[in-house]
Amino acid sequence: MWYGRYREVVGDDGVTRRVKKNVLLGSKAEYPTKRLAERALDRLLFRINDPGYRPSRVATVEEFAERWKSEILERRKPQQGTQRILISTSISFRA
Repeated sequence: MWYGRYREVVGDDGVTRRVKKNVLLGSKAEYPTKRLAERALDRLLFRINDPGYRPSRVATVEEFAERWKSEILERRKPQQGTQRILISTSISFRA
């Protein structure tokens, strides 16, 4: 198996940090030589190495749940209120 390792810059609340990534590129049958596996990794790194690259944002579970409630849950049918209760009791964190 061929694996590729790289670091990606991610942003969170105005703070950027580098995160280690380890991705499966494929098997020896798919990429018989190291050079072919490196080319597959180059295709993955194209986005990161682009001069116009902007760090991706990482959201916490609570931030994701709040965004999901406002963008998705509000558009659902009213009888889906049970989901709202489950989310507010299961996912949301209270200080």
